[in-house]
Amino acid sequence: MADRATTLARGNGKQKSCEACQKTKVKCDYKTPSCGRCSRRGTMCLYSRTPGTNKFRITKGDASAPYTVSRPCSDPPFAPPREDIPAQGITIHTVASADTGFLGPTSYRAEVQHAAHSRIIVNTAQSMGHEGAADAQGTLTVELERLEQGLGIIDYLNAHATLIRKLVDRMYTLGRLVIIPKVIMRGVLDSLWEALSEDPVQSDPLNSRCAVHIFENSYKPMPSGKPIGVEQFCSLITGVNVRWETIGNVLVMACLCLCHIPESEATLLDPSASSTPAQILSRLREVTNRAIFLCSGLPLCNELVVCLKYNHMLLMSQLWGNTDQRIYYALGELTSAVYATGMHQHRGSGDKYPKFLSAWRQRCFAIVYSMDKIFATFFGRPPFLNRHYCNIEPVVELRGVIEDPSHPTLERLDEVYCNEKSGNDQPEPPGYLRVRYLLSIVREEILELHLGTATHDVSVKSEQLIRKLQSLWESCSPRLQYSPQLWTRPMPCQTIWFIFALYLEHRYSLFLIQRLRAQKCPSESPAPLLSVAKDILSTILVLNKERERLREIRSDLGSVLLPFGLPTAEVLLQDLLHTPVEYPSIPCGRPSRSDTIRDLILFVSCLEWAVKPESGHFEFAQTIQERFTRLLDAILDPQRSRPVQVPGSAAGAEWPPEDSGYLNPELDVNHFVDWDLTSTQDVGFDLLSGSII
Repeated sequence: MADRATTLARGNGKQKSCEACQKTKVKCDYKTPSCGRCSRRGTMCLYSRTPGTNKFRITKGDASAPYTVSRPCSDPPFAPPREDIPAQGITIHTVASADTGFLGPTSYRAEVQHAAHSRIIVNTAQSMGHEGAADAQGTLTVELERLEQGLGIIDYLNAHATLIRKLVDRMYTLGRLVIIPKVIMRGVLDSLWEALSEDPVQSDPLNSRCAVHIFENSYKPMPSGKPIGVEQFCSLITGVNVRWETIGNVLVMACLCLCHIPESEATLLDPSASSTPAQILSRLREVTNRAIFLCSGLPLCNELVVCLKYNHMLLMSQLWGNTDQRIYYALGELTSAVYATGMHQHRGSGDKYPKFLSAWRQRCFAIVYSMDKIFATFFGRPPFLNRHYCNIEPVVELRGVIEDPSHPTLERLDEVYCNEKSGNDQPEPPGYLRVRYLLSIVREEILELHLGTATHDVSVKSEQLIRKLQSLWESCSPRLQYSPQLWTRPMPCQTIWFIFALYLEHRYSLFLIQRLRAQKCPSESPAPLLSVAKDILSTILVLNKERERLREIRSDLGSVLLPFGLPTAEVLLQDLLHTPVEYPSIPCGRPSRSDTIRDLILFVSCLEWAVKPESGHFEFAQTIQERFTRLLDAILDPQRSRPVQVPGSAAGAEWPPEDSGYLNPELDVNHFVDWDLTSTQDVGFDLLSGSII
């Protein structure tokens, strides 16, 4: 004992304080093996460094032993201060894993996966033990780089807690279809900073202990197989049980909100901030990328991971536009996660999940399924989620799922889903998700006509699909029926936006059918195609009148004008170019020539203000504006307008050629959305906003 006292003595003969007391500059009582302060806080007490080495003395017997976190459930987590983290990282205890990936029942390793846990731990009821945790245990090393990334994220969250919370709350009033119900996100935000900022100066000045604790939580499956309530579920993903997936969703949603709201509002959310909104967004994007980096390395696939991939997809669409090849690959990852979690095979009453969690999983699948069809439509690619491999039972309203509606927790979640009670949540209107999901199922059949190899009679099949769309729309609740008069009613702007977007989805599906019929059956009258194209173009032009009001929820309205307006305007332009001005009379069903020209001129003028310069599709919008302006000049004054040359045609060829057919492929919109075109035709417009959210 005398030797130990000598080792712990200073040069002046006085005893040395432990490392924790030294860093916080408090008086230590010098008790061994743990001082009184460290004993009260449940932290490891370390006295000085071992002479002749730069490593911590972890155990009495071996000073060079690697640092290992072995934390009983009742003990608080611990990690050494940041500057003393071993270069080789930190080892934590977690579930045992093997590198097998996403395995299904036909895989030759499926039996091995069932017997021993796979590397990708799918959060299913079957993969959980009786208490909701995997049985097999193992160790895993968290690299120094990942730990440093986590420390930076915690520092940012603690420094900007107020701003992050306000941005996430604002996200639920932007008219987007948020995949995480607000009742769950509210519970997350209420407890998130309890674990991140609990007495940071005294207990964990550099947050290293907290970061290791979050890694431990994130490498454990969520106990979703237990009969738990909403509050209990929230407590398992936030607070002391916070996970990197939870933090990632919070950061991505905050960043996405900052992309939508005007700069003036962003300044009001945090008046004390010395940075500009652009600087705040840049820093938030950097921290968000760190969170995505951490979550991408987790061997887990659960509901939070699916939501994170979905939210990240929306964020990328705002920053890059949706024709970037990386986003298309990210959609593949998202749909793979849906398959891995089993969301595509909802079993109804036979499901082993709690009722609210089962409803949330069904909601997640419906949202991702719809987004998948939107991407497939505009990319001209087959969808990732095929209805032949999914249980496409329509999304059931939550009141039909819950057997005990008197339960207060279930009532709150029901309010978020069904909006049958007044409040400030402002979620999507009742029945919206169900109708949108059914429209997506019909859209997949339409895509099979366009992209599939089956030999259908286009005329017969298209008539069947038109009847489906008509029947579906007629069965909608009157509250979901759109009319221009909605903009004059005292309704929240985000509620009108939901109904407006749903109507556009319905009409655009009809437009795709009619356009295919016009291409495959040229002998038929183009009047139905022109009528629906004119209706869609006239509908989206209401944005010009309501743009100041819409700025509250959308800072970039080009996300609607381009994907819906461009194909319909193209069809109308072709019709005007092929129809002589001196046409004796307007055929039955065809729109008025003068009305069409006025709408086209207004559409072109909207491209000047609707797309922000920093948007990923600004250059493409400018290209379309210039091209359509030349075509309109040729229509309005063909004698004075210079000939318009079609790309790919012979030198000197004029547009329109006299012998051209009704739909010329050179002006077809598919050429604009192909990522193999040259940089001058690169598309960067947003395909998601307004159409899927």
